[in-house]
Amino acid sequence: MSGKIIVRVSALLLTLMLAACGGDSGSSSLSGVGGSNSGNTGGTDNSSETATVGAVQLINESPQISTDGSDSSLITAIVKDSSGRVMEDVNVSFAANNDGTILVQTEVTGANGQATALVSAGNNPRNRTITVTVTAGSAANTTTVTATGTMISITGPSSIVAGASATYTTRLIDADNNPIVGENISVSTKLGNQITNTPTFATGLDGTVTFDLVAQSGGSETITVAAYSGESTVTASKVVTISPDQFSFTSPAANQEIELNTPQELEVEWLTNGEAVTDGTSVIFETTRGVFVQSGSSTATVNTLGGFASADISSISVGPASVTARSEAVDGPSAQRTFEFVSTTPAQLNLQADKTQIGQNDSAVILATVRDSNNNLVKNATVNFTLDDVSGGSLSAGSGETNSQGQTQVTYTSSSVSSALDGVTITATVPSTTLSENLSITVGGQALRINIGTGNEIVESGPTLYKQPWTAIVTDANGNASENRSVQVSVIPVRYFKGMYTKTTDSDPWIPAYSVAGGCVSEDINNNGILDDADSDENGNGTLEPAPSATVPMNLTTGADGTVTFDLTYLKSECSWIEVDLIATTSVQGTESQAQQRFTLACTANDLEADSPPGGANSPYGVAASCANPN
Repeated sequence: MSGKIIVRVSALLLTLMLAACGGDSGSSSLSGVGGSNSGNTGGTDNSSETATVGAVQLINESPQISTDGSDSSLITAIVKDSSGRVMEDVNVSFAANNDGTILVQTEVTGANGQATALVSAGNNPRNRTITVTVTAGSAANTTTVTATGTMISITGPSSIVAGASATYTTRLIDADNNPIVGENISVSTKLGNQITNTPTFATGLDGTVTFDLVAQSGGSETITVAAYSGESTVTASKVVTISPDQFSFTSPAANQEIELNTPQELEVEWLTNGEAVTDGTSVIFETTRGVFVQSGSSTATVNTLGGFASADISSISVGPASVTARSEAVDGPSAQRTFEFVSTTPAQLNLQADKTQIGQNDSAVILATVRDSNNNLVKNATVNFTLDDVSGGSLSAGSGETNSQGQTQVTYTSSSVSSALDGVTITATVPSTTLSENLSITVGGQALRINIGTGNEIVESGPTLYKQPWTAIVTDANGNASENRSVQVSVIPVRYFKGMYTKTTDSDPWIPAYSVAGGCVSEDINNNGILDDADSDENGNGTLEPAPSATVPMNLTTGADGTVTFDLTYLKSECSWIEVDLIATTSVQGTESQAQQRFTLACTANDLEADSPPGGANSPYGVAASCANPN
């Protein structure tokens, strides 16, 4: 008992001594009791700004992605300290090699210690391995993503005869079957047979390269096509049996033109060791256009006789045809022949120009298209062109012959002189037919279009005048704003009305009641403002009706947006009683465009609701029921 008392007294004395020395202000408490850092045994490290990153753990959601760039893999980085605790507010960097594309989603870790990014193949369609490196502080880690799906293929005959040639096509596509353009393809043969008839080994817009194999050596040949190199290499092979047999077309000639709806005999000769094959040996004909008379379809099987096999073909549509003749045996010989079905009976002629309004010393392409009665394009038709043009223009040729698309063209070149509107006429005709078409061209400046419009507002300008805002808009033929264009505006009275204002009830607005239905036509017939022999003084009062009543500015210029706004100013006393034409005109190098609006001068609603109507109760042109009566 006494020992326990001594221990407690000693502890108390020690505590008092520490307190006397100021120990409470910063010393650690005894036995781990108290203090601001006690109890921190796990969870998130809230002092990551000064802590050291111990490791970066990576989660790769999709280790394999497509080469078309349509999908991606989500890379999640988990940042931990040396004790394995996740760290918040740590900057994380993502990088990819081998032309991989990184899209960072979160680059600073959250409370869960994670940062994320997406990796894709981007615009590079090669199959390849992309290494993603993730760095946080002094720690880093890597993961790999495989871009795959790009492939190459080869198509063509599986057998040909020695001494012949056959056409093959290789195609390079990405994972989504999109063609890969401009990529060089290598082509090789196991037996060394020659590859010919290709201007380039770079893939075209459809991802293909077409070439011929010349069968110089017999046996089992293998054609191998390849693209790219290293880990990105893609290859495809085609086994071709080169038969010692002689198997070839004797008719028609290559690239021959065959009239539509006219049967054409196709014939092949088949020899083995210089001797005709056994009579009755089957030969299969296949075509890409037309049908065979023997079968009524695009495929026909016929038997040999004396080493020859033949089939008749015809077509109702124009265009190229490729026919393959082959043995019924899988590895038997085959041959190809191409020709073209054409129409030669013109029945329709169409004439078009790429531009119908051109500038001085400019040109336009004139295109003539010829078709038959079934709308097939006609090849080899002669089209004559003639020109009617007082401005001195010229045609590049007087005639042309249609191509496989039924078209032929010439070029019209203008001189330094403008023409009238549609002042140039080009005529196309087809000899020995009644077919003829005309085309008009205007030579001037840039074609302009103009329009005018207003809103629903009329503004009073003093006690006697109204102002109505209008806008003119000028564009070129493509709808683009035409800046700094001069616009001439005019207002011409075309009709006047006789009558008086009336009210249905005292609370209703004034409305004009016309005593002559349809009004009276302006007596100034030639619009020169002078009463002369060309005019008609119908009411015999010695003056022209209606009187001048409205004005507009004479010359305006469009702004950057192709518009210009102006006021139509007119007398209040003339509203309701005058109909006018508002005309806006613009021109460039002799080509004039015009817009016109016809309307009756309007009064404001306030004036029509006033105690007395604007200008008085009666029309300034009288109330008589006849235009011949001036009263």
